[in-house]
Amino acid sequence: MLNDAGEADALVTSMQSAPSGLLRISVATDFGVNHLSPVLGEFLQQYPDITVNMVLNNRYVELISEGFDMAIRIGELEDSSLRARKIAETSKRMIASPSYFAQFGRPEKIDDLNEHKLLHYSNQSSAAVWKITAPSGEKRQIRTAGWLTVNDGQSLLNACISGLGIAYLPAFLYADAMRKGLVEEAIPGLPVEVLGIYAVYPPGRFTQPKVRAFIDFLVNAFADKGPDNW
Repeated sequence: MLNDAGEADALVTSMQSAPSGLLRISVATDFGVNHLSPVLGEFLQQYPDITVNMVLNNRYVELISEGFDMAIRIGELEDSSLRARKIAETSKRMIASPSYFAQFGRPEKIDDLNEHKLLHYSNQSSAAVWKITAPSGEKRQIRTAGWLTVNDGQSLLNACISGLGIAYLPAFLYADAMRKGLVEEAIPGLPVEVLGIYAVYPPGRFTQPKVRAFIDFLVNAFADKGPDNW
């Protein structure tokens, strides 16, 4: 969303220019590998004058100081100085493998999680605490134990499939494994958490044709994705 008249004027001017130049993108490794890189070829065919430098990492990147045009971020946005446009949504569930449930049992309610092996994602400030909605609508918090700590979502999923514990992951990571029966929902019946997936960019960057073209492309590319449809 454009927040001032200056940006709006710049946008009108930029719409007369063809998208071109170097586009630097920051994206989490698991989302970049599984969902962004597969569609890049189509984008580059549509816009041959754009070159892309996509940097995959699992840390919070300072877009301006590190020279990025935009980033893909998932969940609650922390930096209000950045502009954002939602490109998709993903559900988030607690999951584990059938072998884990066979060995340790399945939790029946939220409090039962305190007796289970919980796998910890270390790259978010709130990662040590799972925020869960009870059937009553009450917001609950469960602190994860230090059984296994990983800074990569795909690695957490692999640990989950191996039977090491319960992980709290987005559907864009676990959906294929769940379809194959490799993981199951830990506590069926809980309200499903839904996270937004956003293209974020510094003020003024949306007026650049290359940034606007890529964000519009992503919105269309992920138009058929729903919270559980990954």
